[in-house]
Amino acid sequence: HTGMTLYRNNTNGQTWNEPVTISKSGDYGDAAYCDIAASQDGRHVAALFTKGNKLHLASSADVGKTWDLTELPGAGAQDAALCFDPRGVLYVAFYTAEDKTMHLWGGKVK
Repeated sequence: HTGMTLYRNNTNGQTWNEPVTISKSGDYGDAAYCDIAASQDGRHVAALFTKGNKLHLASSADVGKTWDLTELPGAGAQDAALCFDPRGVLYVAFYTAEDKTMHLWGGKVK
């Protein structure tokens, strides 16, 4: 188990950069699910489920070269999705089975 890694390219898929580690297996566990989105200004983020069903947001302000990790509220979160609006605000939607509720989180990524 390696955790979560990201491969980047800027040659339309012809060549790929070395993988960048977003989270190590021992730090957050292996991600069972990942969704990724990019803002218009080049910021990339990934929402991932890890051991214990905790929802983590990995954000990058340098096109995926380095990452910051934040745990979002939503223990037991399922079916997460994320997107940016044209102003650069990130939205994360997820369902929690415990309270049978769909949640929406939105905010600027630092």
